[in-house]
Amino acid sequence: MIIDPTQYESTSVRELLDAAEKGIVPLDHRLLHRLLDRPEGVLDEILAFVSDSGDEELMIEEELFAVFQHLRDPRCLPWVVGRLRRAPDDFAEEAVDLLRQFGPEAVPLLLEWFAEDGEAGFFLAAANPGDSRVLDALVAHLDMDASGAAFCLTVFGDPAAIPRIEQKLAATAEPEARQELEAALRELRERGPEPPPKPYNIWDDFPEEALPDFYAFKDEELIEFLASPEAAYRTGALEMLSRPRLERAHADKVLALAESDPEPAVRGKAWEVLGDRWEQRAIQSRILARLRDAEAPPVERAGALVAAAGPLGNRAEIQDLIQRFYDAEATRLQAMRAIVFSGEPKFAPVVLDNLLAADPSLVREAIQGVGSLQLAEGAPDLVPFFESHTDRVLALEAYAMSAPAQLTRKGMRQLLEKMERLAGGFEEAEQEAVTEALNLRLERADLEPLFDEKGEMIPAPLEIVRQKTGRNDACPCGSGKKYKKCCGA
Repeated sequence: MIIDPTQYESTSVRELLDAAEKGIVPLDHRLLHRLLDRPEGVLDEILAFVSDSGDEELMIEEELFAVFQHLRDPRCLPWVVGRLRRAPDDFAEEAVDLLRQFGPEAVPLLLEWFAEDGEAGFFLAAANPGDSRVLDALVAHLDMDASGAAFCLTVFGDPAAIPRIEQKLAATAEPEARQELEAALRELRERGPEPPPKPYNIWDDFPEEALPDFYAFKDEELIEFLASPEAAYRTGALEMLSRPRLERAHADKVLALAESDPEPAVRGKAWEVLGDRWEQRAIQSRILARLRDAEAPPVERAGALVAAAGPLGNRAEIQDLIQRFYDAEATRLQAMRAIVFSGEPKFAPVVLDNLLAADPSLVREAIQGVGSLQLAEGAPDLVPFFESHTDRVLALEAYAMSAPAQLTRKGMRQLLEKMERLAGGFEEAEQEAVTEALNLRLERADLEPLFDEKGEMIPAPLEIVRQKTGRNDACPCGSGKKYKKCCGA
């Protein structure tokens, strides 16, 4: 079931959390207002939700930590500490911030955990500076794990521990433990007072508006979003329906949206997505009709331009429209996308200029444009993007398409090795993306692919070398006669 923000008030907290866990409801200010503006009973419903999940890891756990930190209700502590006990490293930073909000109220549960597992010492120390119960427990732990306790006392930061650490150091011979104890003493002697924790503002940690996790849905579920009253939801669903290609079965619904949606931007995205079905004559003619309709909103026409740019990008009409829409700021991004689909070399200066654009969306289109137009001169400018969290894969694909290399097995292998060095290695998904791009590059040159679906090089076909038999040589058939008197006669 699709839940859009207009339905939040009439939807229970439990249903909203279930939908958020599935990616249907985005985690943004709109959801937070529903949860926090009238907090009565909200925590009970959240705790029931997490309790029903048992030991199963939730996708929205980090966001729930933030909600608990905002509500500051100690009833959440058993679940928080229980979650940490199962996987202490998953939310270490978030947990410390949350536990510090509760201070003394969190100590009993943490001491209970610490008595069973010394790994709890870090959370006990970091979350409760100045608590004498914590100091006593950590000092007592010196006799069981001198190194670990010394580190935790450093985190705790109370100089009152110095005499006990000195006593332990005097009685310790093991070098590693002595090193930890000495480091703890230095730290405690030099450290100043611990500043109080800053007040937590949950609104800083969430966007005002976000989109559902469209990647999590099947096409049939995405089609449901096309009826959402949220224009951004309809646009996002359209975008995902085109990955990798709009299915023919859904083309009629997208066409209906392109011709009737009240928002020009949504209609433009629908026309753009319909470019996937260009081979259908009826769709093709409607795309061109909308593109040529001077009365249609520019953003809608620009969407139709993106659809037409791939098959018709070499036509003067399309190239003129690309330039016109690029010159208008409101449609520049769509025009850049049309350039990418067109693959037209005449737009190379535009692509290269936009690698330095202030708009990250334009930069991403320019990265793809370097690959689509196979701009060897732009390949070196892609290398810095290998360090980008958001643009790394796009830059790797574009570099594979554009960097100078011989279109041979050896040339592609050398390019792959060079890229791996420049990128500091590949993750599995990156390896597949790069080898797919190299295969596409070979396909454009009418050559056979070199890599399989896993990114492994396909073995070269065996080459059978036939040796020519001389007329006076023994016949290869094994008869014992000379070739000229046998098979060569």
